[in-house]
Amino acid sequence: MRFALLVLLLLAVACGGSSVAISSPEATRSLAVSPTATPAPYITVPPTPTPVPTPEPTAVPIYHGPPYTIAIDPGHGGPGYWGASARDPDGNLWIEKDLTLAVSTRLQQLLSEAGYYTILLRTEDVTHTDWNSSDYRASMIAETQERVHRANAVGADVLLAVHFNGWRDAGQRGTEAYCNPDRGFGGESCELAWFVQQAVVQSIRATGYDIFDRGIKNDAAVNGDPQNQHSFLLGTNSGFSPSMMPGAILEVLFLSHPDDFAFIRREDAIEVVAKSIVEGLNQYFAWLTGY
Repeated sequence: MRFALLVLLLLAVACGGSSVAISSPEATRSLAVSPTATPAPYITVPPTPTPVPTPEPTAVPIYHGPPYTIAIDPGHGGPGYWGASARDPDGNLWIEKDLTLAVSTRLQQLLSEAGYYTILLRTEDVTHTDWNSSDYRASMIAETQERVHRANAVGADVLLAVHFNGWRDAGQRGTEAYCNPDRGFGGESCELAWFVQQAVVQSIRATGYDIFDRGIKNDAAVNGDPQNQHSFLLGTNSGFSPSMMPGAILEVLFLSHPDDFAFIRREDAIEVVAKSIVEGLNQYFAWLTGY
């Protein structure tokens, strides 16, 4: 499996288009997945109490034919959970939470048209839990738990989080994805990450921008508990009810890198990225079911 070749040294990153108006507080081969005659419905789940934590819950059934359910997590959201940000030459502020929602909303539309069932884990610039700006970590954990619960509640086949990168070193650039190889379905998670990440890289390169391929990486140390250093979204951290399906975190591009940021501001960027993720998911499920 490709996940055995993961780079285990995690680069320190801090997460944070169609040129959509971004809100600011200041001013390969195509493998289709049996589409249905009409778009599949979106799935909504009302907030419910967090389930009792378990160290490793029974996974949802992984190997089956379509239709498949995709839980899409638009990274960040709300007034205190921005993610990365950058200003363009005109002084406009571009914020990760807005970009992730734009990509994820378009992704949901495309997936529905292709016959997938989908749940968007946030549909607005909000968090589902109370955000305490004085305790960022606890707030992030609580919000992640609610999103994981929603994905679990619908029995999603995969959980895909969409993020954009940002770092104080403006030389860092490119596209990468994270997976947790240490779960019972770790192999599937890392294949998911690989297919999606490679599809994004190839699609961006096809537009003429030679994006740097950062590959897939172990999610160890990404917002994890010191005793279990995997991300809360994909791991089995103490006191946290974990996700029950293969999952990946996609970091599309760096807002902090001038060339990556220039691509992000292109009018076709959101469409290119969203369509490439669909292609990656198509390839993942084709691999999963052997056709």
